[in-house]
Amino acid sequence: MMPRMSQNNQHISDVLPAYLNGRLDAAGAERVRAHLETCADCRHELSAWEAVSGAARLASVSLPAPSPMLMNAVWAKIDAQDKATGQQKSMQRVMYHLWLVFTRQIPLIHKSIWVASILVNVLMCVLVFLSHASARHNLQGVEGVLSLFTTIAAATGVAFMYQAEHDAGYEIILSTPTSIRIVMICRMILVVGYNMALAAVTSAIIAITLGGTLWDFMHIWLGPMLLLASISLTVAVIFGSVVSVAVSLLLAVMQAIATSFEQAIPLIHVLRANLLQTTPTAFFIAFLLIVFAVYYAPRQPRLSNS
Repeated sequence: MMPRMSQNNQHISDVLPAYLNGRLDAAGAERVRAHLETCADCRHELSAWEAVSGAARLASVSLPAPSPMLMNAVWAKIDAQDKATGQQKSMQRVMYHLWLVFTRQIPLIHKSIWVASILVNVLMCVLVFLSHASARHNLQGVEGVLSLFTTIAAATGVAFMYQAEHDAGYEIILSTPTSIRIVMICRMILVVGYNMALAAVTSAIIAITLGGTLWDFMHIWLGPMLLLASISLTVAVIFGSVVSVAVSLLLAVMQAIATSFEQAIPLIHVLRANLLQTTPTAFFIAFLLIVFAVYYAPRQPRLSNS
């Protein structure tokens, strides 16, 4: 908007900057000139404005302009900071999204999986203390029962954690852009981690009661649990939950039988020493089976993308 000049004979200080910068229209500029011819105060103030304007132009001319290389470096640094900030915020959003997906799986996993694992561990403790009155001198039998029950609990829980007929939130998964494979990994961590925690507590109770260290009992079931759980997940993805449970029970029984005949048959001793205990080989095979199961998991059609 153009500054408007006063129509009376008062001073025109408010329009002098606009007059000096050429922002007044022709009629307004003519009126200012006419007023300046008769007003010494306004001429003096105009001179002050002219001095300020001249000093500003002189200062801008005397300062050397920055080189193009310097300006490019400055802009590149600004762009890099903006990019780094954007990447950090993007990573934070991704981590927050994964955390939400992980925590939301807890109520979606069937409650029987959580309850069954607790009951199995309680039953295991009862059987250990009832069946082995002289257990202090028969720790091998206690370890066998511990390994059998913990592996079965984890394997059966994994078998029923995924599949449409056992998944209360299956339609929710299909209606969101979250990958089914991410959901599977989150549930595997939850179910196996939950069973590991319960088995560790049970092992601690047995270790305190019967003597020995916690690791003396944990290394008996840790490797077999992960291996059998990964086998159960792979079979469940390919053939379904019922077949997975059957295979898991069969393998667990075979593990118990192999332990009984370990001394008589050297081949069983070698097999048990490498696969049926907590060894790097058992962990590696379990990792490969989990990777295969996650890769094999079908990408269901997304309701959100249809």
